[in-house]
Amino acid sequence: MVRDTFRYWRLCAWAGPLFLVTFVIFWGILGRNIPPLSPASTEAEVARHFIENANRFRLGFGAAMTFAVLYFVWTVAIFVVMQRMEGDNHVLSYLNLTGGLATVCFVTISCSFWLTASFRPEREPAIQQLLYDLGWLTIDMCYCCTTVQMIAMSVLFLTDQREEPLFPKWLGWYTIWVAFIFFVLLILPFVKTGPFAWNGMFNFWVAFFAWFIWIQAQSMFVFKAITRLEREAAAAEPGAQRSMKPSLATTR
Repeated sequence: MVRDTFRYWRLCAWAGPLFLVTFVIFWGILGRNIPPLSPASTEAEVARHFIENANRFRLGFGAAMTFAVLYFVWTVAIFVVMQRMEGDNHVLSYLNLTGGLATVCFVTISCSFWLTASFRPEREPAIQQLLYDLGWLTIDMCYCCTTVQMIAMSVLFLTDQREEPLFPKWLGWYTIWVAFIFFVLLILPFVKTGPFAWNGMFNFWVAFFAWFIWIQAQSMFVFKAITRLEREAAAAEPGAQRSMKPSLATTR
């Protein structure tokens, strides 16, 4: 029974790396969001962007919306690990869970705007530009949901009282750093060019890829934490200690 429980935990944990791969392929490459159009692009340039890439965008953003749920499945794996760490107080683990769910919602909503623009690319250029702007402003300006999730994790990781913490302290500090660099996105609505635009050096290349790296690092240590918790649960099972000791008959 213990083995089955942790098997499900691992299956959920694999959703994180799978989400990252599918997100980069469908949202980033097929959706041409790595890198995105400049917010300074004209209506005609945005309209041409959707006309020339309509079919690849339909596939890319449709699949990105489908596979975005993997981020929530991955969040559930982190949630159950955090519950074990918290004991009776599950405030931080539930903040992680709700933050992960909200992140998926806003990623999906942003993709729906771009999918809508590609569904009828012959629309008026002003409408296409509006949909493109809505997508980027949604995915960037709703960063607070992910920030809540990440801060909840980092607080628990940094206050872990185990002799050997389940998660390294550096991961907790890195998580805090990534969570707080998202606040720079507050500048985004005021600029259309430069490092703080949605395609700029900081707001795109630093913030997004710091998040991508965090997902990879977090996934690696979630697997390690699950393995440790599985060993601890197996050792605590009734009869586990007795089975480890040689019987009196075998020692004679």
